[in-house]
Amino acid sequence: MYRHSNTVSLRVCICVIYAHDITGNSRSPTDVRSFQLFRPLCGSKAVDRVCLVTTMWDVAEKSEADEVEGALEGILWLSLIQAGTQSRRFENTLESAWNIVEGTGNTTKRFYFKRDRWTWGRD
Repeated sequence: MYRHSNTVSLRVCICVIYAHDITGNSRSPTDVRSFQLFRPLCGSKAVDRVCLVTTMWDVAEKSEADEVEGALEGILWLSLIQAGTQSRRFENTLESAWNIVEGTGNTTKRFYFKRDRWTWGRD
């Protein structure tokens, strides 16, 4: 469903999956900025329809990946997790993919996110 006006389009989504490479630095400027742009899209009413997913577990060093996951969940993603967002691991298997998708729920609850005019590359 789309509604158009001069500057805003609304889109219906059932869930949003935010993926993060667990082998990288959890606090890199790019990752922090990406999440800062993502966070307002969720809104308070839709936060339970968001799934924060870590990827690359099949190639990651487990102890280092566990540390990165802890930093993500304890710092960067903390506000969303406290509000009801789920955090899951994608382990590059069909089973883990289905666990992520099924974990986002099967209700007909919908949420809308706005896409205003974005100015990329400018503060």
